[in-house]
Amino acid sequence: MPASRASRPQKLRKLLVWKLLLSAGGLLAGLFLSELGLRLLVCKNASSWKPLLAVTVTANNIERPDSIRNHALRESVHFVATGHPPGIEFCNYGEISPQGMNDSLIPTTKPPGEYRILVLGDSFVEARQVRREENFCKLLERQLATSQRRAVRVINAGVSSYSPLLCFLYFSRDLVKYQPDLVVLAFFSNDVFDDMRYTLAATFGPDGVPTAVQAGVPWINVDRGHATEQGLRDQQALRMSLDMEDSWMSRHFYVAALARHFLAVRRMKNRFDQLPHNDEFFILENDPDLAELQRVGWQLSQRYVGLLKSACDKAQARFVLTSVPIASQITGGSSYDHFFFRDKPSDADHVNVRRIAQELGTPYVDLVTPLKNAGSGLYFPSDGHWTPKGHRVAADAMQQTIAPIMTGR
Repeated sequence: MPASRASRPQKLRKLLVWKLLLSAGGLLAGLFLSELGLRLLVCKNASSWKPLLAVTVTANNIERPDSIRNHALRESVHFVATGHPPGIEFCNYGEISPQGMNDSLIPTTKPPGEYRILVLGDSFVEARQVRREENFCKLLERQLATSQRRAVRVINAGVSSYSPLLCFLYFSRDLVKYQPDLVVLAFFSNDVFDDMRYTLAATFGPDGVPTAVQAGVPWINVDRGHATEQGLRDQQALRMSLDMEDSWMSRHFYVAALARHFLAVRRMKNRFDQLPHNDEFFILENDPDLAELQRVGWQLSQRYVGLLKSACDKAQARFVLTSVPIASQITGGSSYDHFFFRDKPSDADHVNVRRIAQELGTPYVDLVTPLKNAGSGLYFPSDGHWTPKGHRVAADAMQQTIAPIMTGR
């Protein structure tokens, strides 16, 4: 009887251990099956089996500091670009060339008879979200080569967060050697904001022309009548929520990445009763109190666009301007994507870029009208960049302007 009593706690402990092991096994099995299901879904979105056994869910840190142009793409690195939640919107495996572009290797010496087009801009041009052959640069290249019946190369020189100031430095220092016949600057509506903050970190020559923008530019705060420190905290919290910062687990497992995504969404909702205005897009706000700041910002950007135009003239390259709209400018309402904009945005960016093009005597490509006429499915809902369809619409619109220039019409 005493032995039986002594063995009863041991049996209970064994039973508890077995239950814990079964529960842990069930949990692990559930996580494994969930991870497998998500990876199969991502494989479908990526049109590739790579995500099934990939060690890394996302590897998108492909920028490095640059002493002249603030930051640049790391040369000869591979990347895995995903949306929010990771892999559900898109999954793209790509490689940055040894020349630091999301493009194939470009011969420095231009072959006889080849017409070269250089496209400058930010992440919409760089386009990590889509396969290289789906980017509007490559689509435009194929369209022009077919319609003009000649060798055409369209160089994708886009770098995320570049503005006219950095594009001017990039072209003058690194890109003019590729001997482009035509240069396209794709302006984006946060470029004015970026030009203002890059100017704070810029050095200028005796002639007032910028020579460099040091790395590590601080964020700036748009005065909206509240405390500056509070405004900076709000903007930091907004950016952190929209960027969905990751962890080791979320970089290696889709289940963890999905959980982190929903936690970030919940954190943003808990942080704000009403989402603040996104300072990056202050030029799109219809606020009379911001009119003077908007005017000063546009003066800066126009100056840098003019410097780029002059550099193109010196290099005997034609210059073309276009303006890339955010999703809410096409849909007509608030956007809750990476480029969050509260309320309905104005069209001030397109109006002003068109005005600048007219004053410089350079062609302007209207992207707003064809995108509005193209229906839905143009932007990734959370990421905010163009889908393959959006790139096709952009390529078609640019082709209509650039083809006549190539033929001298």
